[in-house]
Amino acid sequence: MSEVNITAQTVGAPFEGDKPPFLWALSFSPDGKTLAVGLQFSRKESEFKYTFRSYLLLIPADRPGVVLKQFETPSQGQLRNLHRTVWSANSRFLAITPWGDWDHSGAVDLESGQLHVFRDRMDVPWCGAAVAVLPGPQFVQQCSTARTFDRPVRFLELDGTTSSAWTFPPGAYLMEVSPDGRMLAVDFIGPSGKYPLLSPHDIALFNIADRSTVRRWSLPEAGGYAGTFANTGTAFCTVSNPNVVGPKHEIACRDIASGEMRSKLHLGRGTVTVRAAGDKLVLHYSNVVLFPFSIFGTSFVFTHDDVSIVDPQTGRALSQWRIPWGDDSNTSYAVSQSGDLVAIGEAGRIRIFSVTQ
Repeated sequence: MSEVNITAQTVGAPFEGDKPPFLWALSFSPDGKTLAVGLQFSRKESEFKYTFRSYLLLIPADRPGVVLKQFETPSQGQLRNLHRTVWSANSRFLAITPWGDWDHSGAVDLESGQLHVFRDRMDVPWCGAAVAVLPGPQFVQQCSTARTFDRPVRFLELDGTTSSAWTFPPGAYLMEVSPDGRMLAVDFIGPSGKYPLLSPHDIALFNIADRSTVRRWSLPEAGGYAGTFANTGTAFCTVSNPNVVGPKHEIACRDIASGEMRSKLHLGRGTVTVRAAGDKLVLHYSNVVLFPFSIFGTSFVFTHDDVSIVDPQTGRALSQWRIPWGDDSNTSYAVSQSGDLVAIGEAGRIRIFSVTQ
């Protein structure tokens, strides 16, 4: 295990701050060689005035005490999981959304050392974060139109202009782009059935080059689904009701070539996010305690988050750690695309360790 403590002196900030720095980004490059770290220092000047200094650092994963590149950034929103950080498959480009505000994204070219900042929602009222960086580079994001409420998937150039777009109907949500950048997964939500909050879902995988359908599955009614390309893009895993506390969750992984079920895992009540890392799954599970009756308008309370790297075939945890609930300013983590490295950040203290089989 290696460890580094990043301070104001490390980045040349004019002050250390009134409290530990806010860790707004932590992400491994796909080759596992570089770790992106976003830190913000804050100081209270008066009752209603704060001064911020925010930085993006690129450090080698095997020598975290060395800073390869450093950029000063706009002030960042201090909410955990607000920022989406995605890399190109060749580890050259890094995109971060939002970049100070929701109108802009930032992109770093590691080869040239240049930082590009561009408006990422021209001519549309809303766009989500960049979900992938394709060769070109092109940044993939989903937006919403004002009149028809269509859900176009746009491919942006470095200056923010749209090189091409792929329009989907209302109720279609981009889930993820495959690690090789060749496929995208879309969740088509049908009309509510017998129960108002439950809808049928069709998950479709499309070839980006010719826009043909690679695979389509009709899934049972649910409050929602999340999904991720797994096993280096040969399988697709879904989790039902990821943001709903009451029902239990089923994680189902299906083979893309055959369409057949590969494995299933089951989790208890709580909320869960799932993403793939090589041939493993990363599960972030928020534990809850359910009350027999409502207290102050709620029937449950969150206690803590458990993060684990698991074998999807057996459900065996290869590595796991805990994040206290409510610690929304100074704790973050990243797992390499291969699933072999983990970085855990607590304010400016970054720990990097290997995952053993």
